[in-house]
Amino acid sequence: MTIATREALLQPAKRRFREVPLPISGHRVRIRSLTQLEREQYQAAIFNDDQVRSDAERQLVVRCLADEEGNLLLEQGDVKALRELDSADTAVLYDACLSHTGMKARDIEKLVGNSGSGTVVDAESVPPKPADDSVTSTPSSTD
Repeated sequence: MTIATREALLQPAKRRFREVPLPISGHRVRIRSLTQLEREQYQAAIFNDDQVRSDAERQLVVRCLADEEGNLLLEQGDVKALRELDSADTAVLYDACLSHTGMKARDIEKLVGNSGSGTVVDAESVPPKPADDSVTSTPSSTD
């Protein structure tokens, strides 16, 4: 095996997928990996004024669930609706998403601890942070 070149290392990652059976509903769902940018956007979205949002688990699930073509299955507006699923299914989904994206529950706990307060804030009382367009824009190939 050879050492990767800079060009090879900086190539956009190929999406990874995994099917997950849900124990209560009996559904099979597909989850997809996150890019580093998507992971950072998720982590930024679950905090508001040094408090973690109560919907942090559901926020990750929405960012990972994919259809058969690999497109996101749910939209941001579906985060609230996920509250009505059986908690055993959402726990399986969240754990699968954490594992598949390379995150661990302690990563989220560490972020909460580093925020200073460790307080959970009701997600319904706080609007989600908008995506920072400067972070999501890509430089043109002529730059």
